[in-house]
Amino acid sequence: MATTMPGKQALVVVDMQNDYCNAGGVYPRHGLKCFDMDRVVTATAAAVTACKTRAIPVIYLRMAWNTDARGFPIDAGLIIEQSRPFIRTEGLRRGTWGAEVLAEMPPPDYVIEKTRYSGFHNTALEALLRGLEVDTIYLAGVITNMCVEATARDAFHRDFRFVVLSDCVSGFSRKLHDASLETLQIFGRTAASSDLLSGTSL
Repeated sequence: MATTMPGKQALVVVDMQNDYCNAGGVYPRHGLKCFDMDRVVTATAAAVTACKTRAIPVIYLRMAWNTDARGFPIDAGLIIEQSRPFIRTEGLRRGTWGAEVLAEMPPPDYVIEKTRYSGFHNTALEALLRGLEVDTIYLAGVITNMCVEATARDAFHRDFRFVVLSDCVSGFSRKLHDASLETLQIFGRTAASSDLLSGTSL
């Protein structure tokens, strides 16, 4: 395999936040727990470190909503109506512990906040990737079949190649996680992070 060319790839880590991934977060407290998170966090942190060592930009995406005086998430849209009604009262509020990235994760090069599942929707992610001259993104994070998949699909629609690091993603349902990884191979690729860590291109 050819070696990776710095400046052409970026690692995008999706929503590795306390409210999703920490046992004390809002989602786990409502029975929505990501599987194998100890393994996923370890693998993702190693991928982040490897990328930074090789001058591959690392971008963290964070879901974070603004609230009104009542604490209602005014920019969460249909997510609170169709998907997670408990978000009406708590979770992923901008400036809170729950919206912060897990403490176990190394610091990124860039952070992009979002209000929808896709990291591209109404954010500066595309402009940042274009400015960095990136044409391929490595994807890690949660939730595989939701925010990771939405970001991967939107990357494809913007003519970015993507590789989902299969050992660096997780979800609430292993069945939906597996189905998502299979589906995403129509648009891009999946691979274990071991190739990335070994210094080869994916």
